[in-house]
Amino acid sequence: MNSHGLYGLPISKDEAKNQFNEICLLKQEFLAQNSYARKGEAIDWAIESYFMGIRSKIGKQLVV
Repeated sequence: MNSHGLYGLPISKDEAKNQFNEICLLKQEFLAQNSYARKGEAIDWAIESYFMGIRSKIGKQLVV
């Protein structure tokens, strides 16, 4: 994921991986709720949501 010009460099390689994984989870949530959405629309929404502070609920549901 290359966001150098838009949001700056990630703090570390692990942080970049965490960002990517969280954005992928957000994309999956969006596609699950909007089955007719295009992939590009889903990834755009996921990236915008992540950087606005919205986090995925998928990972949190697995914790018991």
